[in-house]
Amino acid sequence: MVRRIRKQVNELCAADFEAHPCWEYAEDEEHRKDQDECTVRPLALEALAGATQQVFVQAIFCFPNGRVRPGMVTLNAGSGPDGHQPVVFLPEASLAFYEGSLAPSASAVKQFVSALKKVSPTPWPVRYASALFTAQGAPLAAGSLDGLYWLVDWQTGALRHAAG
Repeated sequence: MVRRIRKQVNELCAADFEAHPCWEYAEDEEHRKDQDECTVRPLALEALAGATQQVFVQAIFCFPNGRVRPGMVTLNAGSGPDGHQPVVFLPEASLAFYEGSLAPSASAVKQFVSALKKVSPTPWPVRYASALFTAQGAPLAAGSLDGLYWLVDWQTGALRHAAG
């Protein structure tokens, strides 16, 4: 018997990606008790190539001082910080590098940068890459981050970031 695993997307952690490197929204199960549009489930690696919906995959985050931390990125939603929606897993908390359409407060940026400085005193740029690769060996998602990002114009897709 296969164990049914469901979680809220904001509850995913490094251990979840160790067990299952891909996750998807359980959109077809929203009617079930205790599930909603934020419920995710593991996605089989064989199904990843044909996926057109948003998929969360295991990623690594590399800091300028050589330290590496696990995390996750989103596929099939765009190729910048707003599409990849990178999240790094730290011992104290998960940190999302994308805030959506609301600008973060100065105190939120300060707290975000303070958490990253525990990993690297000079955290920028933070580079990330998915732990899963194409047949040609390229990561499915990769990028470089210079702060905490948010969307300032939904029509143009313009982003801003703050690095404290």
